[in-house]
Amino acid sequence: MSQIIVRPATNADFDTLLRFEQGVIAAERPFDPTIREGPVNYYDLRHMLTAPEVMLMVAELDGVPIASGYARIEKGRHYLKHTHHAYLGFMYVVPEHRGKGVNRLVIDALKNWAISKEINELRLDVYYENHPAIAAYEKLGFVKHLIQMRRDTTAASGPPVTSANPGSRPPPITLHPQPTLKKMSTQLLVADLEKSISFYTGPLNFHVEFRYDDFYAGIGRDGHSIHLKQSAPLPDERDHRRNNGHVDITFSVEAIEQLYNFLTNASVPMIQTLRAMPYGKEFYVSDPDGYIIAFMEE
Repeated sequence: MSQIIVRPATNADFDTLLRFEQGVIAAERPFDPTIREGPVNYYDLRHMLTAPEVMLMVAELDGVPIASGYARIEKGRHYLKHTHHAYLGFMYVVPEHRGKGVNRLVIDALKNWAISKEINELRLDVYYENHPAIAAYEKLGFVKHLIQMRRDTTAASGPPVTSANPGSRPPPITLHPQPTLKKMSTQLLVADLEKSISFYTGPLNFHVEFRYDDFYAGIGRDGHSIHLKQSAPLPDERDHRRNNGHVDITFSVEAIEQLYNFLTNASVPMIQTLRAMPYGKEFYVSDPDGYIIAFMEE
């Protein structure tokens, strides 16, 4: 008998997730006249697949994804009892498997992930007129909490006026989006690109995010990335940094002793063995080009 399995989504699910996203948008268009016409996207799926504050999951049957959903840890408002909550979204089930409790399985998995992160508040949005969805979420323990209201200022419900010209509409306001830093990547100059990629994707468990020609690549893990450019680093500069204990990259980690034992057993070059410092525990490793990478746990 086939069993539905809920698991974290991977890059291999990307095309399927894009189809699911369009299914969500098609389902929500009748409830939301503000969605613009033509092709649109809701989510930055590449980011969601790697972001540490997001758990994107799929439910699969016989190896085929049939549903999706994510939980994203968000900071609560300063006056609330909880400091953080998990926001649920991208709840989608393919039509032929609706009504079989698949959505419940996905939400249960997301709830368990949130609990593992010490989050005790789940939140989601539902369109006011989407009565079937509201009823389904209520069966899962969710309660109505807040109604978001909107108004189209061009609608005829009493024309807005200005003191300078009564009866006229106010001039349009141009809103300029504020710039946001989404991600930071450090660049390392390496003598042998393939050797460096093998090092980072081996025991350090990074993955290749992209490659450009034969001299540039990006690698990532847990939402963090390093860019590698084939261009030999200066030996004197490398020697100076190593002799003076200058660290090139620092990662804050959990379970540092387990990581230290794993990398030691994998024969990763150790510059500094695991030690206790006033600010926490730390150890240093060296990559093929002599870059010093520190791992620290507060």
